Amino acid sequence: MFILKVDGTKQELTDTSLKGMQEAVGGYIEVIPTKNGQFMIFNEEGKWDNLPRNEKANEMVNLFAGDYIVGDVIIAEAGEIE
Repeated sequence: MFILKVDGTKQELTDTSLKGMQEAVGGYIEVIPTKNGQFMIFNEEGKWDNLPRNEKANEMVNLFAGDYIVGDVIIAEAGEIE
């Protein structure tokens, strides 16, 4: 499990608890599947908080037209989250 930062860099996520994931993305979390079978965890209120777009994260998911992902996100394999 790792954090994909807005600047495109990756960082290992060491605290995989709910609280740790919320701290990593800066708020309440939402989980969606990626194009390659992983899961993306992100701040569900990130747009309201005016977080910057995460271009690398947007390339990894299928979204509705005009929708986009903002802020740092967590990328996890299927067995890594409950």
